[in-house]
Amino acid sequence: MNVRYGFCVMCLMLVAGTNGALSAPGKVSASHARIPNTTPLDAVKWTGGFWQDRMKRLGDIYLPETMDGMFQNPTNGASFRNFPRSLKLEEGGVIGRVWGDGDCYCILDAAARMVAYRQDEYCKAKLSYWIPQIAKCRNEIGLIDTWGMLIQTGEGGMEEGGKKQTHGCLHYNHGFLHAAALSHYQATGSRLFIDLADTTMGAYLTNKVNHGYMGDNIPQAYCSEYARSGNKRFMDATVAYYQKKSPFGPPLRDAQEIFGHGTFSLQYVTGATHLYGYTGDQELLGALRRLAQNTMLTKKYITGAVGSVAMGARPQQSVKGITYPGAKLTEAIGIGYDLPNDHGYNETCTLCLFMEWMYFMFQATGDAVYMDEVERCLYNSVPGCVDLEHGKYFYANPQEQTASSKRVGSMYENVTGHWIQKQFTWRRTSPMRVACCPPKVLRALARSAEMAYSVNEEGCWVNLYGNNTLNVQLPWGGSVEFQQKTDYPWDGKVELVVNKVESKKAFNIFLRVPGWVNASVSIRLNGKVIDTAAKSGAYSQVSRAWIKGDKIEMEFPMPVRFMAADQRIVDNRGKVAVMRGPVVYCLEGDDVPEGVPIENVRVPAAAVLRPVYTKELGGLVKLMGSLVYSTTATVSANKLSYAPTATTTYYEARFANSSKTMAQNDRLIAVSMIPYYARLNRSSDYFSVWLPVY
Repeated sequence: MNVRYGFCVMCLMLVAGTNGALSAPGKVSASHARIPNTTPLDAVKWTGGFWQDRMKRLGDIYLPETMDGMFQNPTNGASFRNFPRSLKLEEGGVIGRVWGDGDCYCILDAAARMVAYRQDEYCKAKLSYWIPQIAKCRNEIGLIDTWGMLIQTGEGGMEEGGKKQTHGCLHYNHGFLHAAALSHYQATGSRLFIDLADTTMGAYLTNKVNHGYMGDNIPQAYCSEYARSGNKRFMDATVAYYQKKSPFGPPLRDAQEIFGHGTFSLQYVTGATHLYGYTGDQELLGALRRLAQNTMLTKKYITGAVGSVAMGARPQQSVKGITYPGAKLTEAIGIGYDLPNDHGYNETCTLCLFMEWMYFMFQATGDAVYMDEVERCLYNSVPGCVDLEHGKYFYANPQEQTASSKRVGSMYENVTGHWIQKQFTWRRTSPMRVACCPPKVLRALARSAEMAYSVNEEGCWVNLYGNNTLNVQLPWGGSVEFQQKTDYPWDGKVELVVNKVESKKAFNIFLRVPGWVNASVSIRLNGKVIDTAAKSGAYSQVSRAWIKGDKIEMEFPMPVRFMAADQRIVDNRGKVAVMRGPVVYCLEGDDVPEGVPIENVRVPAAAVLRPVYTKELGGLVKLMGSLVYSTTATVSANKLSYAPTATTTYYEARFANSSKTMAQNDRLIAVSMIPYYARLNRSSDYFSVWLPVY
């Protein structure tokens, strides 16, 4: 039976997890959200496969190399060293950018999550070292601003700025301070960091610090403070905030499209999604659904990336008889279907924040379409931002790199040294001129455990698939322990076993059938088929009084699929992308014969690519087969039959010409394709997601 979506009212208080981690505490619940965030940070453990490997790399490689390497380097865009310098414990001026404190806090957020996940001693030590120093950096009004402190003592930095400029990023910094402190409290039970955050948020509210919507994650912090304290002033300030201007042109509730700087706009809508949980404002939810739909259908790449605009403009808009002027945009979400491949900007921050917004939209609504987007990001855009073996990162994430790539588009093809050009590195780098991206990747990877399952009064929701265990308290009493066994995303077979259940009350287990599935899915309970047509893109509901040993089995068919794009995406006309399961593949220069440029590789209608597991690149399934090498074939939209009734941006391709004959001098070549996330970890600088049809 497929779940229909509505709203439930629930009020969960403080709950302990398996290792003492805490669920979201508070005096006020987000009662209008379908699935309030109440799962402790230590409830899920990845026990093998893709996500166990990613979490191990996060703890063993990415966090240490980033915290002790990149974020200690004086040439980096952000640095932990501003804290001891502010306290005169270290000589030297300010390092990095005015928003650098916030980036440091975001790394501490990921570190706190790692402590909850595996009681990580390295991360424990780093949190114990930095939190007391941060606490001592409060200024005269109770805020923390290392840039302001150092500039006022005459210590300059990478960019000039006075007190007014530093205040312009206090909202960004303090929003991440609060998020890190809350994760630390939930992971450890220690009040040291959260008490500091409570004090700074109170000072922020009392002093009415001037902050606009740009980069603003203060509303999320205010919602959390309201939930934890019951202080209505925080909620009043948040409601008032969303009655002001928006980055979209029209006010939020009237906006028809999402526009603006990727980071700023996504933090803006994420805060509004949190607000809905406390107010139940249906007009607000309607606007958020509309903007999410606009993003997913017109402004998102097949890999889950968003924010294609390096430099562009928001058009003038007329809504309800009011005209809203256009505006210039940078690093932004722009007009619909403007999704170039070689110079798509797709800032790493934006990719990670889009994934988080989709997760919070799922919590608000229970709608599987948002969790499908989370999965798309987790297996494609997000893990590809960081090097497999080192703490090195991309800032911009185009969908192809070839010898002729313009990197930033025609507007800059004759410009040298523009700051936007510098963000398009051909390889992941460390350190970075602007270092906001690495912390977002670390936190996004750490969130994988939190997002795998959800629990509410209706039951347990299985959101993500992978080898893992869940051990969590049920809202009505007792605990439940699940074990999931699967080789997902490389294989579609999933087994879920109930290892322990302390409640005799019947409850639901909701199983997400991914939206990419294009076939019937059977669900078996203890070997007996109970659902023969589970609907893709929805949750299937199984209800019973569960007992130890109960086993649910599913299998999602995983054929290799050639995908076409809406014709309004100019760069993809006459081209196909390759997917298997949730994974998007690319052709890389390492996987074609020597001397064959990937620009000259074509996909014939008869192409057959077979999945082969390899231990290369951390262990993955690559696709092997034959494609056509041609130096004369043209790229033409006429080589595909487009579906005029398609209601999605990307759908299975239909080849217009099924002929197996080839032109003279063209030939078949053996190729392999690898997942997009694994690109550029070997010798070649070249890859492409979209390949022309032969």
